[in-house]
Amino acid sequence: MPSIGHQLASARRKQGLNIKEIEENTKIRSRFLKAIEKNEFDVLPGPVYVKGFIRSYANYLKIEADPLVEEYKKIQPKQNLSVAELMPPSFKVATGSKKIPKITIPFALITLIFFMMVFLAYLGYQDTTLSNKISSKKEIDQEIESLKESRKPKKKKSDKKTVKKTTLFKLRLVFERGTWVRLRADGKTFFYNYVRKGESRTFISRKPIEITAGRGSFVKVYKDNHQKGTLSTNPTIATKVFKK
Repeated sequence: MPSIGHQLASARRKQGLNIKEIEENTKIRSRFLKAIEKNEFDVLPGPVYVKGFIRSYANYLKIEADPLVEEYKKIQPKQNLSVAELMPPSFKVATGSKKIPKITIPFALITLIFFMMVFLAYLGYQDTTLSNKISSKKEIDQEIESLKESRKPKKKKSDKKTVKKTTLFKLRLVFERGTWVRLRADGKTFFYNYVRKGESRTFISRKPIEITAGRGSFVKVYKDNHQKGTLSTNPTIATKVFKK
């Protein structure tokens, strides 16, 4: 049986359409359309988004979408991250002492996530959609000022205690392949985005940083300008903690 990507690409060519036309009408970025046609689903945001992309693409080409979505469900990769972890904080449902009913995700929530995904795809997943709190110039300036204050000599006491110094450390991530990456500190996510091949990101912090990437072996890590190797040895989801 032809693959999902082959069926979509074949239908598109038969109708004399090109990727640019599909992008303009479905609002799905061309790089995602090409990835689907090549069956490279691991470079896409996640299973929920991929199924939405496939369905929208198939509907536009006026071919059966359900068989393609069902075929993807059979081959979709198992991820360690749950849907709840990938959802923005505003979508998390507050729970009380009562037992939570065994339901997956409300249809309305899935629909909302899908339209949110389409909107982000249309904007090209610009880095400006997510604020990088630690690496922003303002935060770095505040950290430096705080460091300067901590290094100022204090009044001498009779016991002559040594002033404790706090230090920063710098992490630089270089991406050899496009992938999704999430950074957390103190249990809170401060960066979550898709980074393209050849790009890099730099973060400065005094607290331990937990890095999770969809394709760990293609993410090189530099700590204080010293290479620490890749996030993992396998091109799968990997998590690693770095600290001073």
